[in-house]
Amino acid sequence: MPGARWVTGHILHYERRFAEAEAGFEVALRLDPNHADAWAMGSNWQCSMTPEDGIAEVQRALRF
Repeated sequence: MPGARWVTGHILHYERRFAEAEAGFEVALRLDPNHADAWAMGSNWQCSMTPEDGIAEVQRALRF
């Protein structure tokens, strides 16, 4: 279930457990590569790490 995975990634991001957060978002998107919420919340994490990549993820989320 991708929803549970991106929510977990989101929580881990705010706990500053970045490697685990990234893994959670990756699993969510592997389960459903068209999941707009996973892309949107993953972009939040990505913006804090590499803003350019985060912007690309925001744009992808908006397309979905």
